[in-house]
Amino acid sequence: MKYFFRKWGDFTSAVKNKNILLLLDFDGTLAPIVPRPGDARIPQPVRECVKDLSRNRRITVGIVSGRRLSDLRQLAGIKGIFYAGDHGLVIKGPREVFVHPAYKKCRPYLKKIADTLRRDTAGIKGAIVERKKMTISVHYRLVAAKDISRLRSIFKKVTRPYVKGKKVRMETGKKILDIKPPVIWNKGKAVEKIEKMSGKKNNIKVFIGDDLTDEDAFGVLGKRDFSIRVGRKKSSKARYFLKNPAEVRRLLVKIREITALFFIVISLSVASMFSQSFAEEVAQETTAEEAPEKAATEEAPRKIPIIGNLMDILSDEPDDLDTDNYSTRTKDGWEISIKRYIAEEGKPKAAVILCHGFNINNKFWDLDKRSSPARFLAKAGYDVWAPSLRGSGLSSKPVLSRVRSIVKFELRELPQMLFKAPFDITKFGWTIDDHIHKDIPAIIDLVRKKSGFDKVYWIGHSMGGIVMFGYLETETQRHIAGFIPISSMMVIHKPLNEYQERIANQKPLLTASLIVNTTVASQLSNYTFGTVKSPIEELLLERENMHKDVVFKFFRTCIDDTAAGVVGQFSDSMRMGEIVSSDRKYSYTDNLHRVRVPLLFLSGRADGFVSERMMRDAYDWVSSKDKSIVIVSKANGYTTDYGHCDLILGKNSKAEVYPVILQWLDERTAGRR
Repeated sequence: MKYFFRKWGDFTSAVKNKNILLLLDFDGTLAPIVPRPGDARIPQPVRECVKDLSRNRRITVGIVSGRRLSDLRQLAGIKGIFYAGDHGLVIKGPREVFVHPAYKKCRPYLKKIADTLRRDTAGIKGAIVERKKMTISVHYRLVAAKDISRLRSIFKKVTRPYVKGKKVRMETGKKILDIKPPVIWNKGKAVEKIEKMSGKKNNIKVFIGDDLTDEDAFGVLGKRDFSIRVGRKKSSKARYFLKNPAEVRRLLVKIREITALFFIVISLSVASMFSQSFAEEVAQETTAEEAPEKAATEEAPRKIPIIGNLMDILSDEPDDLDTDNYSTRTKDGWEISIKRYIAEEGKPKAAVILCHGFNINNKFWDLDKRSSPARFLAKAGYDVWAPSLRGSGLSSKPVLSRVRSIVKFELRELPQMLFKAPFDITKFGWTIDDHIHKDIPAIIDLVRKKSGFDKVYWIGHSMGGIVMFGYLETETQRHIAGFIPISSMMVIHKPLNEYQERIANQKPLLTASLIVNTTVASQLSNYTFGTVKSPIEELLLERENMHKDVVFKFFRTCIDDTAAGVVGQFSDSMRMGEIVSSDRKYSYTDNLHRVRVPLLFLSGRADGFVSERMMRDAYDWVSSKDKSIVIVSKANGYTTDYGHCDLILGKNSKAEVYPVILQWLDERTAGRR
């Protein structure tokens, strides 16, 4: 058996421009093995990926399992695909149903056998007798080791006369004993039947499974097909293996990427626009960082081809940290997407929510391995959650904004962008107040429910901090264990600087706008090799404090369109000299004294948007007894004066800024693991 991902190139070459018949086992493949069959669930990210694949015209998707067909369809919950239950004896496709002719003959025997087995095994704790349409399964995963031989003896005694009379046959699997009709029919036959029912010929067949019963399916696949076993086993008929169900998910995601052909063509076309000098500059910087001590006599590194270098920049290969994706709905019907970074080393210390700022999405917290507070905190033992507020990331947003997102060339998210767009037709305008009163409650409720922590920590950058101040003032403080506002403007000083003046004067230009186009505008610097700069760039970044490839990724992936309502609310606030509600009747600034939770104010001295004085005034106005402030600057012992976004994405943020956050959290969660 060969490790599948080492042969990934063979797979991509084989499926190029071909139809794919993608068939998957359920338990141990799509869903983790669980003690009780009824508790099995497909993780939501896996389900969403299978849905996306099923919508691709080149791919026929099916789930082939020993489970009862009705249970399988209910547990998977994916429409428009093939379901083969009872090891393929019953198959439900998008347009037709197949039931093996043996059903009528064996039905009376199956009922008698199931009834007898239930009666005779009633005294064995953990034994589960599952009657399906055409088969019976006896599960003994929960049976004590001392009772297994007794269970097997009862099973043989009950089934022996029926097996001898060729009325049924018997098979074994993982902690399971199966009774089937006396016909030569198995998952291999199911594969052939599904291909015929699909109406597509010359498919490249891919079958992924983990059980003994999947060997029949592996056996019918040809040399050009891909039989993949979950878990390595020398005696298996499968040609390839994956290590675990998590790698099945990774494979499905990668198949989704390579079959988004239209998007790939566009990406490669635009890649050719990048100048060789820009590519070499990024490559040289990366090389210098990774190997600063190479001898001067060593041969100079080979120049990286332009397309290859761009793909390296766009690459987003995950490390070994477990992550998951969730979504929740707000009370007004918007869908909020949240990425979870699962704590290492046992029980997490606490749940931490990372909230991005104005015009940005949740990728801000996990841009790459060097710039990822999300992974840093998760590896330190925290259960980390990074939501995208409405209008950003994979959360609900206007269709026009999803279309504009194509300029980001995010291959992984193309299927979700395209398929979710029609459902967001009614989503247009929103305000900061919507984030405060609708998005945050939905996010906190989900995190509390899934993490098991009654109170959560909130870390908000820029507007991500502003919305939490508003929430603490107007909603509730009982579920917030602590709060770290990073470069969050709550106090405004006059006169405004030139950047603040720009925002203050934007409202008249935006009153007729449904959505403000910043997704495309943010790409100007990338597309023009830095000769054209967006006004937002000088406001958000200290370029000298950031790696060039990080700046590139920031503008390519993090910036999202926003609503005129959000910009208008900021504009009103700038002109009025205080952060106000969209109707200008409530001042979030005037009510800072209502905030009482533990606080760490964090800011950079070179921030062109939120000055040190603004942060210190907000620090003075809150009523929290447990509060502190850190200004990241040369004068305070840091390598440089940090700006607005490079406080998180700077060259030395991981070494200088992230530990400040971690220490503050650790001091308040000490002894809780």
